[in-house]
Amino acid sequence: MANLTYIYAALMFMLGLLGFVSNPSKAMSALIVGAVTAVIFAVLGFYIKKKKKSALTILTVLGALLAIMLVWRTSAAWMAYLTGADSKLVAALLTSGMLLITLVITGLGVSLSRLARK
Repeated sequence: MANLTYIYAALMFMLGLLGFVSNPSKAMSALIVGAVTAVIFAVLGFYIKKKKKSALTILTVLGALLAIMLVWRTSAAWMAYLTGADSKLVAALLTSGMLLITLVITGLGVSLSRLARK
């Protein structure tokens, strides 16, 4: 799970960077979200590798909170695109990607947390 967490962190950073590069004047938040998420989840990956049980719980909680935020951002971007703001397509696709991988890593965290308790 630690290696998957590192991969997730790298993907989030790359998607945030892509969002920023696609629109530097309006997408600073994409870079910030991607970078901060990458750092936090890389640290969690380190603690998961060290077999700290609380790291999976923290991963699950933070993943769920991040997913909630990404649902909001993704739906707002898609709504803007579908109502005529063609410039929002890249943002909608990138936040959709962030949401998808966040749901996957959070789901894995939930599953592994349950297995660890048994």
